[in-house]
Amino acid sequence: DGTSGGLTRGLTTPNGIEVSHDNRTLLVSEGALYRVTRVSLETGRVEEGYHGPSWGSVDNVRGTGDGGYWFGVSAGRTTTWTLPDLQSLIPPLRHLTTTYPSPTYQW
Repeated sequence: DGTSGGLTRGLTTPNGIEVSHDNRTLLVSEGALYRVTRVSLETGRVEEGYHGPSWGSVDNVRGTGDGGYWFGVSAGRTTTWTLPDLQSLIPPLRHLTTTYPSPTYQW
């Protein structure tokens, strides 16, 4: 009927999605939280699927032909807090740092 709606709320920096092989789950990579989150397409229930290593950010997710999934781990980590770490924990900070007006350049 041409309508759309939201499946869930509260995802932090989703940067890759894939529907599971059985078409029952949406896999969402959340780079800032170093994880792939599973969202039920039937109920909207959210649960952690894979939590990446503390030294890298999970980037993208794709199904493979043999029933598995591929995702990248990028961006080396340090032992100190970074701006993306704080943005993932403090949504108002994320909003403030991602919605500022972009500069206008005139040549």
